[in-house]
Amino acid sequence: MQINVSYDSSVDDAPAAFKVDVQYAVSVLDAAFSNNVTLNIHVGWGEVGGQALQPNDLGESETAVAPRYTYNQIVGALQQAASQPNASPDLVTAAQTLVGLPDPTDGGPFDIGLAEAQALGLAPNNPTANDGWVGFAADTSEWSFSTTATPASNKYYLVGTILHEITEVMGRDSDIGKAGDHYSDAWGVPDLFRFSSGMRSDGPGPGHSTAYFSIDNGVTNLGTWNNHGGSDFGDWYSGFGPAGGGTGPSGNDSFNDFSNPGVLNQITNTDLTLMHVLGWTPSEPENFVLKGEMYYVQAGQVEQDPLLIMAGGTVDIADGGAVTGTITFHGEGGLLTIEGDTPPTNTIGGFKAGDTIYFSGAPIGTHPTVTLLADNVLQIVEHGQTYDFQFDPSQDFSGQKFMVTDDGSGGTEVYIEPTLTTAGSASPGSSPSSNSISVTGPDITDGSGDINAGHVVTFTLNMNTDIVVDTTNGTPTLSLNDGELATYSGGSGSQALTFTYTVANGDNTPALAITGVNLNGGTVQDVNGHDADLSGAVGPLQGNLQIDTTPPQLTGVNMSGSSWVFSFSEPVMASGTPTLDLLGRPGSYDANATAALHDPTKAVFDFSSSSPAALPAPGHELTGITDLAGNAATVDLATAVHTNPVFTVLLVFTEIAAEYAAGHSQVEEAGNQQAAGLFHLLV
Repeated sequence: MQINVSYDSSVDDAPAAFKVDVQYAVSVLDAAFSNNVTLNIHVGWGEVGGQALQPNDLGESETAVAPRYTYNQIVGALQQAASQPNASPDLVTAAQTLVGLPDPTDGGPFDIGLAEAQALGLAPNNPTANDGWVGFAADTSEWSFSTTATPASNKYYLVGTILHEITEVMGRDSDIGKAGDHYSDAWGVPDLFRFSSGMRSDGPGPGHSTAYFSIDNGVTNLGTWNNHGGSDFGDWYSGFGPAGGGTGPSGNDSFNDFSNPGVLNQITNTDLTLMHVLGWTPSEPENFVLKGEMYYVQAGQVEQDPLLIMAGGTVDIADGGAVTGTITFHGEGGLLTIEGDTPPTNTIGGFKAGDTIYFSGAPIGTHPTVTLLADNVLQIVEHGQTYDFQFDPSQDFSGQKFMVTDDGSGGTEVYIEPTLTTAGSASPGSSPSSNSISVTGPDITDGSGDINAGHVVTFTLNMNTDIVVDTTNGTPTLSLNDGELATYSGGSGSQALTFTYTVANGDNTPALAITGVNLNGGTVQDVNGHDADLSGAVGPLQGNLQIDTTPPQLTGVNMSGSSWVFSFSEPVMASGTPTLDLLGRPGSYDANATAALHDPTKAVFDFSSSSPAALPAPGHELTGITDLAGNAATVDLATAVHTNPVFTVLLVFTEIAAEYAAGHSQVEEAGNQQAAGLFHLLV
């Protein structure tokens, strides 16, 4: 399935996080169903379909009109869908209960909307038509914009509300013979699975009545329908119905008629059962717990199938509930919640950094003894109590640190510390492992190089799990040993966090190193909200990256035969074709003679007896000689005189002799004047 979202102009006033939450909710539904249907949803902020939301509504929806369908058409479509090889077992069971059932609507129309008509094959897939509109309260103070974290006590879970409204567009709408969105006396597909006291119920009944959702002719109560006037009858009732109405823990559920603040209203396994019965085909077997889904095992329920927790999925085992099969994490960010005070005896497979076990019924405390025993039994001991978790014996947890922490609400969290890869090999003052930090940029190879001002250095911190970086209150930085900072530049949501630094004039160090990590008010956490430990980044880096912004200095000038050897304060090299011009005498770079010295700090120039050239501008007499970082060496008349006065004198008198021998008396006089001026300077 593919859900396309478009935004009206009202969303221009929404915070950026609003679109992030919309896309997250859409990705949950896209991943959950495999129908060959393209849905187009229009999203508003403070309005729906161009109309302002009703006061006190967190969200509203409208569906695009579909033809009036009859009971026989709906039942035929459900049974046809149930006959497909990939049909949901939920739908197969539910459709069977309709065989031979007289029309409970007395010929009334089904008002199911265009989206569900496509899911049931009653309308062809239309990738261009708009299937519905959803809108959400434009009050940022009401919403928690986090996709996974439990909201504050005064905030509502926006993702849950988005899931609620989009699934209504997808057909989760009940009319029970009342006025529908488009037809009077209309019915919805959920109305075929409304029961009360084991009998089909064709009306809402009084407020607080006990109509419930069932797919096995009323034998099993899967959730209490909303029967309270003024709200959608296709929602779960969140008031006084059995088990709190909704199908999630404490009745909290994305499909509830009213949302509670301070709770996660996730989409649950029962919510998906309802969507399957409406004709939406599951993309995975039903014991796959998908991103954003909560698989809730109620008290008294025994789940006998193995459960696979996909990335971002949640399994919640109520106190008194049980799972007899294995529980396997598959992908990062899974959550296993145990509401009782006894660890499950199940083998827990695939557990790694980013996953969490929330042991809400056991207040272990803040100073437990945590030991990984043989065969990967994690033993937690405190206050005379011992709790054992059996992890997959074949897993290798070497170099990883199990964290057991008080969650601040009377429960305990068990997780693997989010940190740099191979965290055990790095500690402050030691060199991080070769695959935990990479250093890249122009003129940097395998973390090594010699660079000068203007170069951009990128540090990539490779983490052992996906990391979320929040810069709302500050941007993290890395302190460097040349006095500069590398600033966080990207990678949130992945395992590779990047920090960048531009070399400035005056920055110098023979080997760049990280000396500190500064959060500056920002947060760096795994997807379940646990702070990452970045201390392993501190220390020398793999390779050797020299920061050098200081030009090489001339330290000596000596004659070697007919050539002159220039010595510098550091290794130098030829860049292009080096030239040297002192007192109008051009010198040519002698590469062979330079190489023969086997000393990278030296360069050899040969001076001819040619006529003097025009004097270059002071400070630019030497070109083409740089240090290894690319800083240009400076050699001018003053430097040469200071370094070796004899060199300059001999250079001048060599010129005088050459000019005299050639009979150039006028030039000879000029040479004498230059020499006289030079001797005056030296005195």
